[in-house]
Amino acid sequence: MEFGEFKDRLDKTAEYVDELKEQAIDENRINNLTRIADKLEFLKDFLDDEDDNIQVLQRYKSKMDSQNSKGPLYEVCKTLIDGFEKIYPFLIDVNSNEVDLYNLLNELSNQSFFQLLTAYKVLKHLDGHDKTLVILGPNGSGKTSFANYLKRADTHVKVIPASKPIMAIGN
Repeated sequence: MEFGEFKDRLDKTAEYVDELKEQAIDENRINNLTRIADKLEFLKDFLDDEDDNIQVLQRYKSKMDSQNSKGPLYEVCKTLIDGFEKIYPFLIDVNSNEVDLYNLLNELSNQSFFQLLTAYKVLKHLDGHDKTLVILGPNGSGKTSFANYLKRADTHVKVIPASKPIMAIGN
């Protein structure tokens, strides 16, 4: 699967779902189509991001094929690429006018996939980072959750909780 082809099929599917929504009468069907349309729009925004999400994913896809890379971003990219590949068969083919909406809705209902898209937006800034990383922020901002995720994704991550105030002295 190439991401350019994925984007084309994603656009066609979004247009098709919008057409079906306009024609739908049953409220349950309209709600399901709206849920699909919202998820497709989220995916389109992710792939149209000016930070070149597609190029980063493509680079990690080639790394997966050529070497045994590891690290948090690698694991997230691998999982995202797997998720895109699961969705791909349910998107409209260029020569088709139908889509298996039930299976597409099931695939798009995977909340963890969409949470990974959000995590990726943060993790991509760590691409190539191999030094000590210090995460600071107010209570409740998600530092521990983020650190625990990184720890699960990479065995080289160590979390040292701060038990006392940290002071920096210097110019």
